[in-house]
Amino acid sequence: MPLSLMFALACGGHPDTPPVQGACPEGQIRNQGREGDCVDYTAGTPMDSALAWRPTPGTRWQWVLSEPVDPSTLPDVDMVDLDLFDSASGTIDALHQMGRTVICYFSAGSWEDWRPDAADFPE
Repeated sequence: MPLSLMFALACGGHPDTPPVQGACPEGQIRNQGREGDCVDYTAGTPMDSALAWRPTPGTRWQWVLSEPVDPSTLPDVDMVDLDLFDSASGTIDALHQMGRTVICYFSAGSWEDWRPDAADFPE
C-alpha cells in the first residue's frame, strides 16, 4: 500500500476503532499490533515482518513536529509519530505506558546541522 494512501486512510477517526491497549512488559512487543499478545523481543534483533504493527483504516494518530512533547496533552490516539533523534526516550516510554504505538520519522539523505550524523555529510 503506498505510504500516502496509508496515511490518508489513517487520518479519519472511526467509532469502531478498538480502544488503546496497555503497553507490553519490558522486553516484549505486541504481536500483530494492538490486537495481538505480548511476545518476547530483544531490541536490534531482526523481526519477522508478520509481527510488525500495521495501522488499519480508521487508526487515530497524531504527528508531532515540535519538541518537547508532553504526552498528557496529546489527544486520545492509537499511534503517535515522533522525530527519531529529537524525542526523549522518556517521552517514548511514557507513550508506550499509555498504550500508544510510537513510530519515528527521520530525514533520509538530507543534511540538517543539528542532526547527529551532520558531520558525516561532505562539505
